[in-house]
Amino acid sequence: MHAHDRNPEPELQTRNYAQQPEQIASVPQPVAGFAQALIASRSLPDAVRIPRIIVQPDLLTGELNAALAQFADQPGYAEFVACIAAWAVTFGEISHTDAFSLRLSHSRGPTCPRFHKDAVHTRLIASLAGPGTEWIPAEFVQYSETGDIQQNPSPEVVQQLSEGAAGLFRGSRFELDDGEWVANAGVVHRSPHVSQDRVLLTLDVAA
Repeated sequence: MHAHDRNPEPELQTRNYAQQPEQIASVPQPVAGFAQALIASRSLPDAVRIPRIIVQPDLLTGELNAALAQFADQPGYAEFVACIAAWAVTFGEISHTDAFSLRLSHSRGPTCPRFHKDAVHTRLIASLAGPGTEWIPAEFVQYSETGDIQQNPSPEVVQQLSEGAAGLFRGSRFELDDGEWVANAGVVHRSPHVSQDRVLLTLDVAA
């Protein structure tokens, strides 16, 4: 076997997915249209939060329809619900959870302007409209003497999730399936610094 054919070492694979986002899906066009309709109709003045939804495939669509009924008249709504249901099943399998919370928000300008790690195991972040989340590869993250993340990295090292992409962002509480803690886990990321409409969907493990 040639050197370039070898699989990465297990610890390197773990570090990669613990410290950089993993894109799992793209936003279908009808769902992107749904997000644009929310922007145009100003139907999302405040973030919508659903604290707990059970990941049970045969009941999931019904639960989501009940929780999101206020948007049922928007074009692309059915596709939006189907999309969330599919992502929730994947998220549940990866996060080993049977319940998730949901947040849907519309903003202009950054809502989380500072680079940070989320204090969660794993978070699904999808930009349904507008630019994707910015992040820094672990090897370029710098810390102050007090352990704070430096906020002025070189622009060329800042990466960005594509618009219309759903990505998994491991947080500082990420651990392996056997419960082993991963040192320095968590994707360092922030909202893009633009004054542009952005519709963001996040899924978290329910409390």
